[in-house]
Amino acid sequence: MKRILTLTLALVMLLSTVLGLASCGIDDNGAIINAYYVGEMYDFDPARAALDDDAMRVMSLLYEPLFTLDEKGKLKYALAESYEIFRDEENGEYSMEITIKQTMWSDGMKGAVKASDVVYAWKRILEPDFESQAAPLLYAIENAVEAKTAASDANGHPITTEDIGAAAVNEDTIAITFRKVYDAEGNQVEPNYDAFLRNLTSVALSPVCQQVVSAGESYWSNLAYTVLTNGPFKISKLDVAFGEFTIERNPYYEYSYEEKDKALTASPDAHVRPYQIATDWSLSAEEMADLFAKNSLFIMSEMPLSLRTEMKDDIEANDTLSTMTVLLNTTKAADGPLASAAIRRTLSSVLNRQSIADLLVFATPATGFVSNGVFNTDSRRDTFREEGGNLLGATDKDPGFDTAFAAVPKLKRTMTLGYNDTESDKAVAEYIKGAWEALGFTITLKALSATEVSAEDSAAGAAYNSSQLLEAYYNNFKVGNTTLDALIIDYQMLSPDAFTALAGFSTTLNGNGVSGLTPEGNNLVQNITSVANVTGFSNATYDDLINKAFAESDLEKRAEYLHDAEELLLEEMPVIPLTFGQCHYLASSKIKNIEVGYYGYPILTKTKLKNYQKYLPTEEAPAAE
Repeated sequence: MKRILTLTLALVMLLSTVLGLASCGIDDNGAIINAYYVGEMYDFDPARAALDDDAMRVMSLLYEPLFTLDEKGKLKYALAESYEIFRDEENGEYSMEITIKQTMWSDGMKGAVKASDVVYAWKRILEPDFESQAAPLLYAIENAVEAKTAASDANGHPITTEDIGAAAVNEDTIAITFRKVYDAEGNQVEPNYDAFLRNLTSVALSPVCQQVVSAGESYWSNLAYTVLTNGPFKISKLDVAFGEFTIERNPYYEYSYEEKDKALTASPDAHVRPYQIATDWSLSAEEMADLFAKNSLFIMSEMPLSLRTEMKDDIEANDTLSTMTVLLNTTKAADGPLASAAIRRTLSSVLNRQSIADLLVFATPATGFVSNGVFNTDSRRDTFREEGGNLLGATDKDPGFDTAFAAVPKLKRTMTLGYNDTESDKAVAEYIKGAWEALGFTITLKALSATEVSAEDSAAGAAYNSSQLLEAYYNNFKVGNTTLDALIIDYQMLSPDAFTALAGFSTTLNGNGVSGLTPEGNNLVQNITSVANVTGFSNATYDDLINKAFAESDLEKRAEYLHDAEELLLEEMPVIPLTFGQCHYLASSKIKNIEVGYYGYPILTKTKLKNYQKYLPTEEAPAAE
């Protein structure tokens, strides 16, 4: 039975008069905009939702990082209100203080969003046992790498997240001390403040409510009432049985909060009314097109493939900082097909990326792993991709393929390819299946949707669904009783810095931390093993390039190391880039003020529906099913 997904976004609308009741006699709580917006979601942890364009689109509505980037790549304040840089050149210390705006958590009960919540979110990402692609975003902070890798100080004491150079000075101020940076002659130089601030635009570094997350680490991000947000929107419903979730306006967004009496010092403007965007996933493509033509459906995004083709000329599309990628399980079997780089390169070369982009309609063929929009040095006018060129031009089988294929036992020529259970990802998976089977492999497809978790496993006393896509990624291709050979994801760059994405495939700087830490009194036993990236790829030359890029202060030289690293990554091919992402939407002429930031996702905070009173549902008949 088809599930229904309901997405409700209550957005701010400034009206000239206080609204009363609709003409039909029901309460007028603002406009209801029927839409088809995004796919099913079951996890709302911003630090780990970096595998899916749909997830990033929703996260950018729920959470607000310290800064953001406008459509031209210019830094803008978001949660942050101001920042100041401090230079102690005599002691070689460089630091920054960031002051945040007054705002509250979305439930209105947990009080103000504090500087300590931001620092807590960062420390959580930097814990050695917390796997997150976002960790490299924070490596400019003193002791961040050391804490993530559980290194020891000169006296042999483990360095923990309590030792990193980030702390809450007070409820509104974050103090940051930077790691020391040196030039080629060994002279200390200032950190790249601009690059660090751009990293802070990543939604992955948004604050999370320490009180809630620390009490329910295993389930907080899967239940509506435990997901507290600091952005313009909040989750009001997440229904396990029917696969529905509802997002509406966060009424406490940017409300001031006075510490002395723990009370709001502002109340909702009497002229501000919420309005809702509701998505019904039971609608067919034909029904959607018909409702849109009749002004009963006002916004469509992540549309069915048939509608993308039919309405292509009218649809707004924006590049996202993401690359649809096949991750390969290089460690599943030593005599399996994916242990051979020649086979991996051939699995890539037989894929026609233009054909895949045509299937998706809104995508462009990948020419490397790092997507469009990522800076080469310090400006969007100098992009990494333009400088790096096309690294995926080969279309013939690798010269070593036939020999490597013949060495693979026939019983091991079967591979399982996992994909997110959406129409578009399924189409891509089926295309790949055909191309790889033409080489002589047998490919089994595994659709990844949701895993039901019982109430017994939740201290909150509620059952919930978790994402099989996240399960497969963070459990080394294991999902349920299946171990995948390959996995299709939307790999997020997370920031305009290529280092963040490419560091994910190094041995020690990948963000996955270490294992083997066991308590012994107040210390940790240093029986440490670095946790590999999900593909198992490990290459000493690659590690050296990433380490050199990390230490390099000259931006041009740093970029050279990163380009060399990308070339090596695609020579060894533990990942197969397919397409560069694009976010698309179609809005009715009655919809105004949909903005788009540098990451390519719609910003709906100021969106309006013209003459919305005409479209309010009646008690007898809603505007749209």
